[in-house]
Amino acid sequence: MNIKVKGMHCDACSKLITIELEEKGIEGVVVNGETHEIEVPENLNDKVEEIKNIVNSMDAYEIE
Repeated sequence: MNIKVKGMHCDACSKLITIELEEKGIEGVVVNGETHEIEVPENLNDKVEEIKNIVNSMDAYEIE
């Protein structure tokens, strides 16, 4: 599953989101700065809402 992230413009943005997710215990997703998406593997589908909440809590990014 891919989640589109508004406000993500570059690889630095993807790194910041990756760090934030990992600090909250979410590991194994791929945050792609080129496509502006978070690629969530099937084994983490139950974490999608948590991922959205974490990213939305960051000032510069938004997931609908």
